[in-house]
Amino acid sequence: MSSTAKGFVAGAAVVLAALALNFFFNQRDNNDPPILVGDGSILFSADQIDVNSKTEIEVSKILRKVYTITTVDLSPGGSPPSMIDVKNRDWTLTSANGSTGVVISLDSVLFGYQSGVKANCTNGWNGTGTYYTCVPSDSSKLTPATLKFNDGNCPGTGASTCMLSCMSGRCQIQLEYKIKK
Repeated sequence: MSSTAKGFVAGAAVVLAALALNFFFNQRDNNDPPILVGDGSILFSADQIDVNSKTEIEVSKILRKVYTITTVDLSPGGSPPSMIDVKNRDWTLTSANGSTGVVISLDSVLFGYQSGVKANCTNGWNGTGTYYTCVPSDSSKLTPATLKFNDGNCPGTGASTCMLSCMSGRCQIQLEYKIKK
């Protein structure tokens, strides 16, 4: 092999090693912005949203999973945030009127990793980029939303479902991602 070819191979190896280190250290960053789901005409916002169909959008984050679901009261002086730990559990979040509203759920779990969070809107999503809205046919809001666990055990109550709401009725649900540990 000529010295030029050896130099090229060595340079390529250094570049690949740098890319691998960059990927590894970026994957360790646990400060991903949460997926925000707001009331009213239901807002779904994330740093990257894929459109699977008119009625289904999805957020995928490699090697990450939703660890907590937090309900935030957006009114000044409203109720304090309420957080539910959802790591290592399958869950579904259904809007106030599940038959005509929004259903948000894990896409699938493979080797303990989620492949994403899907949001379905029966009337179809409107939007582009990082913001999409859904206006249910009955004009219902997201909250009080029903959070259901496949194992049927809501934290703190042991009930099959948890209700997510806030005192003012101006709520936001935050799906907070972290690297799977």
